[in-house]
Amino acid sequence: MTHPTNPRLRAANALAALGAWGLALSACSGDGLPLGSAAAQPRVALSACQNLGGNFAVPFDEARALLPDGFEPLPTTGGPNAGAVFFVTAVQCPAGTLDGRALGPVQLFYAELPVVPAPEFAVEGQNDNVAPVLFTATPGELADAFADNHFGLGGRGDITWTETPDGTTTAQLVLGEAMVTLTGNVPPEPASAFDGGAFYLYGTEARAVVTKIRGTFGAVQSVRGPVSLQSSGAPAPFSSANPANRGFANTGFDFGFELQ
Repeated sequence: MTHPTNPRLRAANALAALGAWGLALSACSGDGLPLGSAAAQPRVALSACQNLGGNFAVPFDEARALLPDGFEPLPTTGGPNAGAVFFVTAVQCPAGTLDGRALGPVQLFYAELPVVPAPEFAVEGQNDNVAPVLFTATPGELADAFADNHFGLGGRGDITWTETPDGTTTAQLVLGEAMVTLTGNVPPEPASAFDGGAFYLYGTEARAVVTKIRGTFGAVQSVRGPVSLQSSGAPAPFSSANPANRGFANTGFDFGFELQ
């Protein structure tokens, strides 16, 4: 998912087409495990969110090796020889709810590979699909839900988001032995408006699809600027990711999860 999205990449050669990674996810009938108990039907709603992230290209073959058979990573603008698209995104929202209960402030930190799914998993007319490599959130109960759905490296971690007077934003995740840091100085203007849309997120285990979840994201104001990536102890393909990118910062978007 950009996955929340997280801006999302509409096409591998159109970084400017990034919109907010907003989610309104629902478990796809018969396609895998829901976020939590099907009987509980939990719902997550987040509002007035902002994010910071970028596409940090990784070796194409290394990305393909992480995916189920028949799935292909999206190439960067230079094609497979230049690498595969690899999104790393941090999100923070001042308020959220889980199944109607207030969560207080919510943060997400995730990395994902935009993919072309195998034909048996593809949805006709849907070209925005992602496979998570890392996915976590605060508070902890939200992180548990993502981990239960095989969204890559997951579990409860520490996420910090800091902004300095010179306009620099730093978002950092510490999850077990892994540390991932995004640093950007993205100006607030000029901003572009992007409409919402839909996407599918595929949770995997041992290169097999375990969950398939549909998402939607709302309209967003998006700006672009330099964003850098640092990591240590994180899973592949972090160690081989391009550390610098013209990234993105989005504001004012709502998203949520809904199980049906």
